[in-house]
Amino acid sequence: MRAKPAPRHLSEEARAQWKRLLSEYNIEDEAGLLLLQVSMEAYDRMRAAQELIRKYGEVTMDRFAQLRPIRRRRLSATAALRCYPR
Repeated sequence: MRAKPAPRHLSEEARAQWKRLLSEYNIEDEAGLLLLQVSMEAYDRMRAAQELIRKYGEVTMDRFAQLRPIRRRRLSATAALRCYPR
């Protein structure tokens, strides 16, 4: 069976991952292809988010649509609560 090409809307990096994963895991069924597509779309969104963080730092938008830095102490406390729920 011929390998299904990566969707055109994916980045070059995600397309390369698509090709590698398709080959490495022999993904041929529709459910597997759908999971691969969704994961590569999420991968592209992650890369876009990383670029925004690199450009602006870790920020949030206030009620006036202005970017405000996230206070690290607060962010760390929130992350700790997620990792170690009571």
